[in-house]
Amino acid sequence: MSGFSEARVVRFGPSQRRSSELLRSLAWDLRFATWRVQLILEFIRHYHLHSTEPPPRSGDTLDWLALMRHHGAPTRLLDFTFSFPVASYFALSKKPCEDADPVVWAVNKTWLTRIMEKWSVKASGRKKRFADLATYRDGKAFRELFLKRDPKLVLSASPFRRNQRLEIQSGIFLCPGNVELPLMALLRNLEGKDKDEKRENYEKNVLKIPIAAGKRNALLRGLDQAGISHASLFPGLDGFAESLRTKVLLFEHLRQMEKNKARGNLSIALLDRW
Repeated sequence: MSGFSEARVVRFGPSQRRSSELLRSLAWDLRFATWRVQLILEFIRHYHLHSTEPPPRSGDTLDWLALMRHHGAPTRLLDFTFSFPVASYFALSKKPCEDADPVVWAVNKTWLTRIMEKWSVKASGRKKRFADLATYRDGKAFRELFLKRDPKLVLSASPFRRNQRLEIQSGIFLCPGNVELPLMALLRNLEGKDKDEKRENYEKNVLKIPIAAGKRNALLRGLDQAGISHASLFPGLDGFAESLRTKVLLFEHLRQMEKNKARGNLSIALLDRW
């Protein structure tokens, strides 16, 4: 993992009917490319009717998009994390297809930032906007760079105001500049003069890490014991309720221990001590 600072959780296989977010564009989703700005405005207009939490600052587009993503609205943001264990949990938490192992993707954040910086200096005014976006998460700069044009770039970003879920999950977002292209297509063509150079840069900076599906139960039990579960990553009753899906794996493991008399012997030993 040396040199990689982010991991995207994704699972896919050759027989999986629905492609992952890395492999498809956002254009199919509610005609997202056409109505992306209208969707943001619609969310802002109705937010106060459905939430008692204070809204983001006026004009803070990135914060609004993060909030939309948090609640399941279609946005251009894709969830990443700086934590490999957290990424592994999400990759493992839903049972994979029979012929496909869960996968964690790692993307070099420094590489993405360097490409953005090179692009920003090629046109007048872009450099300052990118600096404002990188330093202050400036909403106007984000709109100028990503809503008024469709650069074939990928931005790593998080809102200036961190929310609870982003903090707990060590989260960050990847934001494709062109929503009509799959993220993976953008990454493959991000840097290089020809096909070979592009492939070399892609392979240096994007890493696919398969996880053996046969180890799923043992790994989920280990992550749960380390405090990584739906209950810890999504605080609240809904997160706890969802965590019971993987808690069953622990119950089954304990039952097997009882059958082997391993757990019973441990219980007796503890009772004797008390």
